[in-house]
Amino acid sequence: MAGKQVLSEDELRQRVPDCTGCAACLCACGVQAIRMVESPEGFYRPSIDSGRCVGCCKCMRTCPVLNEVQRKAEQKRHTESGGEPKFLYGWYGDAVARESSSSGGIFTALARGVLQRGGCVFGAAMGVDMRVRHARATSEEALGALRGAKYMQSRMDGIYREVKAALVAGRPVLFCGVPCQVGGLRAYLGYKAWPQLLTIDVVCHGVPTLHLMPAYLADEMHRAGRADAPTSVNFRDKCSGWGHYGYSVTLTWPDGTQRTVPQGKDAYIRAYLSDLLLSKACYNCRYSGVRGKLSDITLGDAWGIWEACPEVDWRQGVSLVVVHTDKGASSLSGAEGVELHRWSEEEATLHNPSLLRPASEPPGTEVARRLLGGVALEKILIRVGKLNPNNNKSFFHPKGALHVLRKILCALLPRCISR
Repeated sequence: MAGKQVLSEDELRQRVPDCTGCAACLCACGVQAIRMVESPEGFYRPSIDSGRCVGCCKCMRTCPVLNEVQRKAEQKRHTESGGEPKFLYGWYGDAVARESSSSGGIFTALARGVLQRGGCVFGAAMGVDMRVRHARATSEEALGALRGAKYMQSRMDGIYREVKAALVAGRPVLFCGVPCQVGGLRAYLGYKAWPQLLTIDVVCHGVPTLHLMPAYLADEMHRAGRADAPTSVNFRDKCSGWGHYGYSVTLTWPDGTQRTVPQGKDAYIRAYLSDLLLSKACYNCRYSGVRGKLSDITLGDAWGIWEACPEVDWRQGVSLVVVHTDKGASSLSGAEGVELHRWSEEEATLHNPSLLRPASEPPGTEVARRLLGGVALEKILIRVGKLNPNNNKSFFHPKGALHVLRKILCALLPRCISR
């Protein structure tokens, strides 16, 4: 088309080298010239069909990475209009929902409220192929798949279009995702305020390469001596508890066989928390910081609640809740069965550094990426110095670090007393 610039895939990659894979560009394209594909590094990225592209550049005008000035202005406006964020901890009174949630079950309480008003809920769900996709729930039965932590990049495809269609139809909508996905939705909607839209982001440590899961499954199949792969994983099983980072990881095979290990010994969690295999965009997250969000509410785990509020019964999990807007506060006050309490920003963020800053790319990243898939995960972590082969606790996890510190203090304390 005369006067219009048809984009090539190479040009798009050059312009957005640290794409988050939010898929706002895909939803903005009116001629379906964009699809999300897995990059060689293992992350969802947009691919352009130059034969379909008409050069309207709607994708580029929508992209929150390319339109940094507009995005930053909206982040500033969003923060100022909501005032200082409010830090809370709490839980949902439904014991079954709380037990099956990652933390205190606040997401389920809010989602049920939206469903009861005839609305729909959008969130991440894991399939039997062990891939994560955003999906829509309009019933209690469908809501269960959106509950719990996934620790993988979710495929978005045309989900923002579905959100907008529901909003245009006048339905209440709850959208939950990582901060860049909420940012992608807001950008696609032109940063328009929709009274019936409630947005929730989760405290995000970053998304690991999609190549991590196949490598992990291969290790687990070898360990179990099986030819078939697990079809589900619960990264936050509370069978061993929740507090003091005591949750477990449970894998389930098609015949019902399960393997459960403490998270500190699970290879996937160890690799993920090592920061070695995250997306480049995660090391330079544009939504990091408590005041960099575009959501109404941020949800996470109230890690450290056992220290800050020892009187709280945290055994089933407690949620960290950061309220950014009046809409978020109103939704929480109207949620049935939710108990919330105030705590300070210092207490809330002490054990949640991902709320304050993005992960840093550690040494050994390129080595780990090169070895992934050909060498067992634990051997890779040992190779790059992220795991001590003589200790079954992980040094890069806070619990592992505290374990080591406690041993040192216990050894030194008698000497100090004797003096």
